[in-house]
Amino acid sequence: MAVTGPLAGLPLLDDLPDVAGRRALVRVDFNVPPGDAAALAKGTAVEFVYAGRTYTADISEAPSTPINGVVPIVARFRSTGQALPFGSVGRVSFRLNLANAVIVPMSAVQTSGNENYVFAITNGTASTVKVDVLAESGTNAAVDGVSSGTRVIVNPPPGLLAGSSLSITQSGTTTG
Repeated sequence: MAVTGPLAGLPLLDDLPDVAGRRALVRVDFNVPPGDAAALAKGTAVEFVYAGRTYTADISEAPSTPINGVVPIVARFRSTGQALPFGSVGRVSFRLNLANAVIVPMSAVQTSGNENYVFAITNGTASTVKVDVLAESGTNAAVDGVSSGTRVIVNPPPGLLAGSSLSITQSGTTTG
């Protein structure tokens, strides 16, 4: 199925005749960025949301070479339980493991030159800890360089320096 114009890149349902010759919805076609395609192997579960209902499908055709900057994917429904209209447009979602690391708010990550760091609270003082951002999703980042449980300063105030004395207020905000 070729999709062009304003619907290009949106997931669409295909219908194929079943063994009795009736039209039956059996698959959803969608596109993903090349960076995501490598993690979407044949058999990976995806969800298709249409008209407020969620349908589960499994990737049936392994990702291939990008076409116009995206990789086409085909997933077959496990069972729809009802007829879906041919050519229905919905939302496809899937889970990707971007990194196994500590998650911090992006607003905690600071940059100096070509290095990223966070301000951590160590013994009542601010300290800088160099981090490597492994992945970003929404307002969070997966970072390497801090341990789980490390208290980092979100939205550090301008002029905060390593070694600055800090106190934690009861509401959980930090003052310096």
